[in-house]
Amino acid sequence: GNAKSLNLNHCIKIEIPKILARYHTPKVAADTSGPRLGDFDDAVLRRSVVVVLDCDMAIVNDPNEFMLVDRPPRNGDGVGFLPKILRVLSDDRWDLVLTPQYFTNITPYADAFNHLNPQFWEYILPGLTTLGYVACTGTNMGLRLSMLHNHSRTHDRDDNQAVRPFVSDQGNPSARYEAAMQGPFPVYSVTEDYALSLELKKAGVKGTYHAEYLVKGAAPSGITAVDIQRGRWTEGHYQIFFSRKNPAFYPHKLGLIGSIYYNYGTLAYLCNIITIWMYQLVPLLSAIGLQPVAFSTSFRYAATAYLVLTVAVQYYVREAPHFFGMWRANMSNILLSWTYMKAICRAALNAKSGFATHTAAEEAPEDSIMPNPPMPDRQDDSLAQEQVRDVVGHLLYFSLLLLLSLATIVICVAKTVQNGRMHSRFLLPAAWAVYNAVGPVLFFCAACLKKTKSLELAMYLLSMIHSLMAFTALVAMWFVNSALSIGYLDPSLQK
Repeated sequence: GNAKSLNLNHCIKIEIPKILARYHTPKVAADTSGPRLGDFDDAVLRRSVVVVLDCDMAIVNDPNEFMLVDRPPRNGDGVGFLPKILRVLSDDRWDLVLTPQYFTNITPYADAFNHLNPQFWEYILPGLTTLGYVACTGTNMGLRLSMLHNHSRTHDRDDNQAVRPFVSDQGNPSARYEAAMQGPFPVYSVTEDYALSLELKKAGVKGTYHAEYLVKGAAPSGITAVDIQRGRWTEGHYQIFFSRKNPAFYPHKLGLIGSIYYNYGTLAYLCNIITIWMYQLVPLLSAIGLQPVAFSTSFRYAATAYLVLTVAVQYYVREAPHFFGMWRANMSNILLSWTYMKAICRAALNAKSGFATHTAAEEAPEDSIMPNPPMPDRQDDSLAQEQVRDVVGHLLYFSLLLLLSLATIVICVAKTVQNGRMHSRFLLPAAWAVYNAVGPVLFFCAACLKKTKSLELAMYLLSMIHSLMAFTALVAMWFVNSALSIGYLDPSLQK
């Protein structure tokens, strides 16, 4: 379930009609329970806009008040969030408009967990919007009220897992809770933004993305807080993936391309985990003499083309300062892989997430907003203020990754010393192992370094090592003798 969705649905169905009644006369008299959206003319609802902001986000009246450290400011006209939102929604083509997020408590060059995420805001989201994706990230967005009203009853009550505790052993939910369950914001996933985007796309709603930084806020600080946030995002995606709501089942509503890209981000979490472990196993197997590939000429050309094209796509930027942001994005996927793994397992096992409690929302006073899920106290600028018991899983996970890399390096060095000369067949897995070690080392740097400047320096040095080792491994591959093939090595032919 999702307490945020319940809050939003309650506001849209109960509180906003009360506000409208102050300025507009309902077309029908309200009953004793108060006005409802259906009591107002469609023209009133179409001209009304609902703005959704997280509680730690603040509208910037003049965008020139702040600028991004690692990119030039784009907001030169001095027009703030609300005028821009209303200007976009004055176009009847759009029922939703989203703006990017920016966090003032994050130093870009020490953003180990990629909170600022220029890869997403500057490149991925504009491209997806062009393909028809309804961009929705849960905050910094404006939605047409008529669309929300029309969309309120598109969700089957029985599909909402938040109802199940009441159906199973707690009797019937109250009328207020029942009204919130049937609102436009889905409650069947803990990531209501992704679920809302999916449902709106299926309903044929058109949305757009306005790529100006018009709202600023604060990102979670500390490994535990980041783990909670990103774990919720991942789990919510897989709650949908492991259900009949899976976008793959709706190509007739989403289109073939839509059914693919609505699952792209979901599958990326799993592919990231698989890639990390395969990258560890391949050089380790090569170091001990069990070759996983045949180093033929065809393989060299294919591997070189693949690696070069992958880097070209992953690190494509329009502005030079974004290059380091792309590297941060790739590294953050390693730093968050343990979080992804836990969340996928919870969703697959249908385990209780703890991100929202249905009974807490039901027991809230009648006139109060339903409670949001608890978050840990905000930490200082340092990531080192952690309780060891809260991050013991992270420590064991990244220690194992680091040990595998070190084992590969030690084996390669030992064989080089034993042979009395450096062979490319040992340099290749050793360079690859150092490349793999950068992610775990970055995690420990983020966890232990108290000064932001120290973390900035560590990230800069690690990015240089990461790039150098990738280039070294690519070059070494071309000097490995063709006699080195799958599970076989003829030492007499090895240069």
